[in-house]
Amino acid sequence: MGKLVLLCISIILINPFVSGQDNDDFDEIAYKNKKTSEKLFNKAIDMIRNKDYYGALLELDNALKYKPDFREALLHRGKTRFMLNDKIGAIADFEEAVAIDPGYGEAFFNRGFVKFVTDSSKSSIDDFNQAIEKGFSAPEAYYYRGIVKLLNNDNNSAIADFSVAIEKKPDYANAFHDRGTAKQRIGDYQGAIYDYRLAVSYDPELVSAYTNMGYTKKKTGDYQGAVDDFTVALQIDSTNATAYNLRGGARYTLGDYEGAAKDFEKAIELDEGHYHALSNLANVMAKNGETEEAVELYNKVLEIKPEHGITLLNRGLVYEMMGMLDKACNDWQMAESLGIEEASAYVKECQ
Repeated sequence: MGKLVLLCISIILINPFVSGQDNDDFDEIAYKNKKTSEKLFNKAIDMIRNKDYYGALLELDNALKYKPDFREALLHRGKTRFMLNDKIGAIADFEEAVAIDPGYGEAFFNRGFVKFVTDSSKSSIDDFNQAIEKGFSAPEAYYYRGIVKLLNNDNNSAIADFSVAIEKKPDYANAFHDRGTAKQRIGDYQGAIYDYRLAVSYDPELVSAYTNMGYTKKKTGDYQGAVDDFTVALQIDSTNATAYNLRGGARYTLGDYEGAAKDFEKAIELDEGHYHALSNLANVMAKNGETEEAVELYNKVLEIKPEHGITLLNRGLVYEMMGMLDKACNDWQMAESLGIEEASAYVKECQ
């Protein structure tokens, strides 16, 4: 998925106070408290502009002492707390804001956003729905609703939301990226590649777009194009173990076993627990006839991921090459039980 954009702290302009009340009904104390609260709020906004979040928090606290139902102050205090990594406090402020004004769409969005970045696996679409229904039409509202849909594999609906976000913000690199991911999931590989290209045109440093574009090109059979994309990703981030592993896989398919081995070794150097790279390096060694070394690596993979069926299948093939048929059959039977269909043909040879 694309990078998360930071919560934008928008500036709320306070309209001058206008009283339509008769002098007999005029509450001078309430009026003074309101004006004091607005003055403190505007001072806080200036501090937010200058990224003085601690100072802004203090002024917003004071503003709310004079006017506890000041919904904009609650909204911005929640945003400020988020910037200070107080996610619980931020959510509490957004909840208080929507309690004061149940039609406050921006507060619903921000509550949904903070819950999302706190734990995306437990995030709900409800706040984003409420935000949009109540008139908060910023592109981020559609983008994050799309992200939640993407996490729930509601890919077509996610594409629709990302498209609206892009209509509202034509240079929205993250939206192009994640729409590409949704398209890739439904098998629209060319559409996905197109979106990834647009994403990097607006954000040339978006590593995941190059990585995902390369992965998608592999699915179309364009292995050299995939190698090129992974190479660009690694030029931007030379510590990306996933990109090394994926480039190694593309090189292996192209017959560049030496280049593939180097990529897999680099991935493992960066991430000792990268079982995909370990398994892939074992495949290269098996291809080169280094059977004992291959088995050793397959064993490491299975220590990390005991039910990695493809590794069991491949270790079985290497055992067969070594003349160890009992071990080979045992691996194939385990692979078959894990749902590796290709293993079934080898199991028949054992019977």
